[in-house]
Amino acid sequence: MQLSKNNKIGDWYLYQNHTVIRIYGCELCPYKLPRYVPMRLFSLEYYRQLINSDLTHFHSAKKKAHLKFKDHLGPFIMNKKEGWQDANQILREKLKLKRSFWWVPYDLDGFTSARRVKYRLTAYEHCKIPHIEQYANQDEWAQGTLVEELTQEEIMEKNVKDLEKTLDLDSFQ
Repeated sequence: MQLSKNNKIGDWYLYQNHTVIRIYGCELCPYKLPRYVPMRLFSLEYYRQLINSDLTHFHSAKKKAHLKFKDHLGPFIMNKKEGWQDANQILREKLKLKRSFWWVPYDLDGFTSARRVKYRLTAYEHCKIPHIEQYANQDEWAQGTLVEELTQEEIMEKNVKDLEKTLDLDSFQ
């Protein structure tokens, strides 16, 4: 997810049942992505958050202050900045993903704040949540780390899916 070690723009958090990515300065609530994130979902969420961060913090500043990012991410292309709204609609309405908690302002490494100060804008102070931050960018989820309790609705959906799988297996026998 990082462009380079010198240009880190966000983090990922591996929960027991899902993954969350957070782009520095994004003021949207991130979606809970599947535990093993397909490239398509990752790119939609990545562009959604990255463009929101740019529009929120740098759009009113000089053009050179705007975030520069590749319009290609794997096989996907973002043609215009308004595409974040399309990505949001796909993730919310078509894929029906749930949202994680709202964590604003999020700027763990000070990327957004430093860039704002560089272009003579006010600083952006990160809201610290140490019991979560310590698990940023881990390669795999470890027992006893990030667990977000499932809602009653999510438990019901999981039970229905498990029941459907059981019924499908029974029909093959």
